[in-house]
Amino acid sequence: MNWVGRLAGYALLTVLVLQSAVIVARSLFSVSLPWLDESVIYAHATTIALAIAWTLSADRHVRIDILRVRLSVTAQRVVERIGLAAIVAASFGLILLSINFVSSSWAVQEGSSQFGGLPGVFLVKSLVPVLFALLALAAFQRLRRI
Repeated sequence: MNWVGRLAGYALLTVLVLQSAVIVARSLFSVSLPWLDESVIYAHATTIALAIAWTLSADRHVRIDILRVRLSVTAQRVVERIGLAAIVAASFGLILLSINFVSSSWAVQEGSSQFGGLPGVFLVKSLVPVLFALLALAAFQRLRRI
């Protein structure tokens, strides 16, 4: 899953570069480019979709430490396993729920609702099942490690 973290980092760098370009275009040239604005949104969505799974696989995710501190090591492992199993189950359910959403977007090759926007909205929507597939994979890998 390290490759996912690296891709998330590149996507975040892309957000930085594109947002800087948006600021320069608006401030210096008084130009608004919808395709550039949407590029920032697409890159940001990619960053989030990739970073969520990497964060879980790297064991950097948020825990409720108030409860965790009071539990024994064995109880912590049990709670961790239950949580990871729930993530795997929920991820598969969300993949199934998102298939119609994504496939209908692909069927019409959904594009931007803005004039001059990017045509690939269906690609961004495809990140939904990808996110949950990577999340399920990361949770399953962590389950095997504990």
